[in-house]
Amino acid sequence: MATTIRGILFDLGDTLINFGPINPREFFKAGVQLVHKYLCDLGKNPPPFQAYHRRLLLSIQWQTVKSSITKREFDATVTLAALHKKLGMDLTGDEIAELAWQLYKPLNAHSQPDPQCVETLSKLTEMGLKLGVVSNTFLSGALLDRHLAQEGMLQLLPMRVYSCDVLYKKPHPKIFRIALDRIGLAASETMFVGDLQKTDIRGANRVGLISVLKDPDGKNLNCRYKPVHSIQAINQLPQLLEGYDLPR
Repeated sequence: MATTIRGILFDLGDTLINFGPINPREFFKAGVQLVHKYLCDLGKNPPPFQAYHRRLLLSIQWQTVKSSITKREFDATVTLAALHKKLGMDLTGDEIAELAWQLYKPLNAHSQPDPQCVETLSKLTEMGLKLGVVSNTFLSGALLDRHLAQEGMLQLLPMRVYSCDVLYKKPHPKIFRIALDRIGLAASETMFVGDLQKTDIRGANRVGLISVLKDPDGKNLNCRYKPVHSIQAINQLPQLLEGYDLPR
């Protein structure tokens, strides 16, 4: 008797939305330039760009170091709010959110959804499957929701768990269990699709999810953490599901 699959959880970066190889410092600097201009346009008189860039970079780096030690995620929007308060800028919540978006904008412009991703998510929904996202990110959930909405995916992924909101990061079992609780499914009836074996596949296997590695080039199958299945693109999922029973 075939296993019944009732839902699929997805990683976000380089699984649903592809960012590809990037130079983080280059993209960060481009984002800071947009943030600096945004603050100038608001009449907030930020420090000169080089000094402002250095302060912002150090703030994010310090939070990243703390996160690596504590194994808990941080929210960059909170970091931005604290920094600008120290700089004497009185910013509203909406202005902080827009500031974070400006910082993310170069990366957003560089990204592309996986081929036929929206069509595939729509088809999976029509098949009766519950869908959701489990993502490691220090970017705020609101910011990533904005990106998903921009790509036409937000309403297709009604359950979303971001590490910055729950503090736990993949591969910690807690973030997967939070997601399963919110979506209302057991691990044994849920697939998890991700592109990183050390976090996505390792974590999914730990809690008994049916792990699926997205491996476009087929180069990662000899890793220590073995997926149950491997695909090259999201649009291969409907074919993979032919080997399972689906909700009636």
